[in-house]
Amino acid sequence: MASFAQSGSRRTFTLGRPRVTTPVVIRTEGSKDLGMGALYKSWALAEALASFELQTHVLIHPSPACEAKLFEWGLPYTCLTSGGDLDEEVRETTDLLRALGSTVLVTCVSVLPESYIPTIRSAGFRTVCVEDIPNPKVKCDVVVNCTVVEEWHACHRWDGTRYCLGPAYAIVRKAFLPFVQRSKSFSESSDHVVVTLGGSNPSGSLFRILSALERIGPKVRKTILVGPAFPFQERLGRMGDRLRGQNFHLLVDPSDVECLFFEADLAISIGGNTLYELACVGTPAVVLHEDPHEEVQARAFQRLGSVISLGDGMEVSEGTIAETVSALLVDPGRLRAMSERGRAIVDSLGADRIARIIAKVARA
Repeated sequence: MASFAQSGSRRTFTLGRPRVTTPVVIRTEGSKDLGMGALYKSWALAEALASFELQTHVLIHPSPACEAKLFEWGLPYTCLTSGGDLDEEVRETTDLLRALGSTVLVTCVSVLPESYIPTIRSAGFRTVCVEDIPNPKVKCDVVVNCTVVEEWHACHRWDGTRYCLGPAYAIVRKAFLPFVQRSKSFSESSDHVVVTLGGSNPSGSLFRILSALERIGPKVRKTILVGPAFPFQERLGRMGDRLRGQNFHLLVDPSDVECLFFEADLAISIGGNTLYELACVGTPAVVLHEDPHEEVQARAFQRLGSVISLGDGMEVSEGTIAETVSALLVDPGRLRAMSERGRAIVDSLGADRIARIIAKVARA
């Protein structure tokens, strides 16, 4: 049985089953501004940890979108009340770790204050940092960074820290596994494009992409995926009739993303962890980045041959987007080569590798 508890402004969601192991606490995040990528990676990691008989308790700042997903997934969580005060957040975090009997804190957030991890470690807890952009100032027990950007690996140099670097540690949910080895074919009549811009797309570049794809015509099926934190759903809804006439299909927070990714002939993405998910199921991608670090990563994937990086989604012309997508859909040889190179980059076992390491740290 699930239950909520509230102490002051702190909310906690727990499950009624008895705790059989010491839990791992994951500090993560998600919102309309930040997107939901970190939260979904935390979910994938929690799935993998369960295979090692380790339970997970999630720690977040209050966020309706995050809380709704955690409740849906059945992941216990606690909302911080610190309101951005670092000292208070550290106190709340260490209090929760002690209350749960946990020895390990995993962080999966975009930015960490320099003193956060050292303070947690000085209180006697082990720390594992899952990062997207390398932070050379963070010194913890384990650093995980799955980036394909090799020059970023050189930023890590602390003695006594274990570094797990490269796409072998890409965090992909278990639901993707059945599609990893399934054969994927392409033809000169490839006709399915999936547009996946993360959980939020704060720039609104989706609407420029929709206009570009209208130029391709209704023969191509265009599946548009938006997450629970997408801020422009009302505007998108007003375009419903126009989009349906051009063979657009809008799906809000679908439960079978992995199947949709696999079935598509081509994806359009802004980057982030989605590129690793697309790579592992063999779906080529056109990348229209939003943030500078996404541009660096997209170019690295392009060098490896699994994507085409067109540039900033708010700057690339609609004509260029339409021409690039149209040319790829009639070039099965190129799509096949991009698919094979993607699968050579990501094998989908990264979450299990990380969970195995966390299990060793937790039981040391």
